[in-house]
Amino acid sequence: MGDPEIVQDLSQEDAERLAALLPQVVSTVDGDPKTNLKNVVEGDSSDILVIRADTGEIAASLVINLLQKAAGQEGRLNDVVVDEAFRGQGLGRLLCEAALEEMRAAGAYKAEWSSRPQRIAANALYQSMVGPPRPTNVYTTYLKQSGA
Repeated sequence: MGDPEIVQDLSQEDAERLAALLPQVVSTVDGDPKTNLKNVVEGDSSDILVIRADTGEIAASLVINLLQKAAGQEGRLNDVVVDEAFRGQGLGRLLCEAALEEMRAAGAYKAEWSSRPQRIAANALYQSMVGPPRPTNVYTTYLKQSGA
């Protein structure tokens, strides 16, 4: 396995591979996933971090978002996924640790990420890294129909 790396230029092959990984972590995608991924790579406050297998294929990925808030800059980990074929090798931890370092280097004072309760292994990993989840309420409202 290679070291974690930030995707600088999104090739067609990488876009297809990342889009194929998304269903392993999210149930719905708004719009074209390849366009969304391109927007992440080209965005000023977001990056895609990947780990590649020896074959060059993407084995794991996540999205880093930096948010400027009144309290300071925060980091957010999103869409953390290790391909089913590569699970159990410590790639999730390696990827999250690299993302935390990237956010720290960018000046973020804290990082947050969330995970559905059904993702048992992911939640166990996150708790081993940062402790139990903080008690909070999360509210979501959809501003348009998904896929519109």
